[in-house]
Amino acid sequence: MTLDQQPDAQITSGDGQPAATGGMRRILVCEGTGCVSFKSPEIRLALEAAVRELGLQERVAVGFTGCHGFCQQGPIVVVEP
Repeated sequence: MTLDQQPDAQITSGDGQPAATGGMRRILVCEGTGCVSFKSPEIRLALEAAVRELGLQERVAVGFTGCHGFCQQGPIVVVEP
């Protein structure tokens, strides 16, 4: 299943009630030194291209973060929410 075919997941708050997310998702790629050495900038560029190709710019934003402290497991990608 590709990203554009993925049904919207039910996002809930801690009490099990639906969370107000506005429908926007963020994909954040770590660009700390360790992750950069494992080509995280190329991963971010590929994700940005995929979002454009799939026409998901209104639903998905791709960006980068600093170090998460898990460099040995990098590159780290966080999806919010």
